[in-house]
Amino acid sequence: MDKWEKFLTEKQNDDLPESVELGIQKAFERLPKKKFKARTTGIIAAAVLFLSIIVGSIFSPAMATTLQSIPVVGSLFEWLQVTDEGIKTSVKQGIATEHSLEMQIDGHKLLIEETMFDGSRLAISFVVEANSQREVIKLLDRMIYKINDIRYQEWGKHLRIDMQEEPVSDGLYAGVYILKTQKPLPEEFNFSIKSDNSWVPIPIVSKGDHTVLDIQKEKQNEELSILYKDISFYPSNIILSFEEKETVEHYIALRDTGKQLIYNIFDENGDPVPIIFGDGEGGEYINKRLNMRYTYFVPTKEKSYKELTIVPTIINYKDGEELEKLENLSYTIDLSRPEYNN
Repeated sequence: MDKWEKFLTEKQNDDLPESVELGIQKAFERLPKKKFKARTTGIIAAAVLFLSIIVGSIFSPAMATTLQSIPVVGSLFEWLQVTDEGIKTSVKQGIATEHSLEMQIDGHKLLIEETMFDGSRLAISFVVEANSQREVIKLLDRMIYKINDIRYQEWGKHLRIDMQEEPVSDGLYAGVYILKTQKPLPEEFNFSIKSDNSWVPIPIVSKGDHTVLDIQKEKQNEELSILYKDISFYPSNIILSFEEKETVEHYIALRDTGKQLIYNIFDENGDPVPIIFGDGEGGEYINKRLNMRYTYFVPTKEKSYKELTIVPTIINYKDGEELEKLENLSYTIDLSRPEYNN
């Protein structure tokens, strides 16, 4: 046990002056951060593709011929059969907006076909000339963009990004690029991408209704206190917000034995619900507890959930093996209640 951990454990029952609390906060920043498992996704190619591109512009003749040969049915989001249920559900509700904007980035021809923004996440469908999937990922990851003429870094420390891509033919890929800022985006804004020659603005307008409902239900034991705060409903996802207060002793005990506290979500059938994003922030030492704030994004689906149960779970840090479900700290949200169906 290092000197900071020993100090924290010994001082749990003492009232600490502000200067010491600041030191403790810095110490916590050096502790291992709680991590979310990386989610890998794939795409099942469909048989048809819709592109409203005017063939023969910036795309090469070979690529133009390939695009012309693809039947026109539905949208690019639908052709890709995006594995994110929330995006698929939103597209079926008519949330997507067609753009068909062409540009060139680092010598690669890029078409921005559609966008989908419901106030919570921004999804962009695209077609690009590239030699490999790795090249597509590299190109999109290095893409420079602004939101209302402000570099994206100003909207939070980082963007949560997911990307899916599918080969259409040799040298041509289609895909979806999904972004989530830490700060809420405005209802309307320009999403501008830096091309080789200029900035290309893409007008974005939020579509679809969203609702935020209070929960304010606390579950606790001697080591942990969890306040389930609220639930938000968007066309593409459900957002669950909660706060966790954990004793330093408990945190260190888990860490030193190779364990970790995570949160799983289950539906009314007891089946695990996919978590699109898991944002965590905090680390302040307040009232002898380590305080964290979490926001979990769950995709909507065509057939709505009847229940969502959040279950704090202790796992093995190295291999993710489940060791213990903290059932007494779990909370079930009954989505069949009238207030959740307005």
